[in-house]
Amino acid sequence: MAKRQRVPKGKTSRDWRFYPSERDADKCRAALATYDAVVRASEVKWGIDRLPLLVEAELRDRFWAQMELLNAALEKGSGVEVEEAVAATVRGVQALERRAEELGAQPVTGEVWEETTPNGAVVAVCRDASEIAKIRDDGRIDRVYTMSEVAAIVEAWEESKPGQAVNKVKSLFDGATIESVKPKAVESDLNDEIPF
Repeated sequence: MAKRQRVPKGKTSRDWRFYPSERDADKCRAALATYDAVVRASEVKWGIDRLPLLVEAELRDRFWAQMELLNAALEKGSGVEVEEAVAATVRGVQALERRAEELGAQPVTGEVWEETTPNGAVVAVCRDASEIAKIRDDGRIDRVYTMSEVAAIVEAWEESKPGQAVNKVKSLFDGATIESVKPKAVESDLNDEIPF
């Protein structure tokens, strides 16, 4: 969904957010809990920050303008204004979803490829960043990478001497696979004192 702006901190770090009363603070917290639940469900279905991009520019701009109103209400700290802004923003999310469906947009699939590392961590790879919300739901996966991140990692690896050696082997032997990667011993490890 739309990115939330941070409220700038005041001169002292303790009073960066001021609510006129405890009631305003409670109303703001309750309204934001509703907002977070709606946005989270939308992100799981449509992807992170993807839904506004699936509709026409006019509707997208209206939604972003509403997000600015919500941020302004949060800055002010008025419970009533935050409740009204959250209600309008939730209606905006619902309007975005309806229009995206009318235009034939498809929700994210959550397709993921997983592997367990030799150390026992579960690593997942997904198509792009919009898929991450759907994947991280169950808390079972330790790290999630997108295909663009994997491509960057592979490119950096291939520029290293070990990566160049692996590429050479893979080009000479069809079907060759990497079974493990061992860190290169550094010279300080090799020149340690002999214990006798």
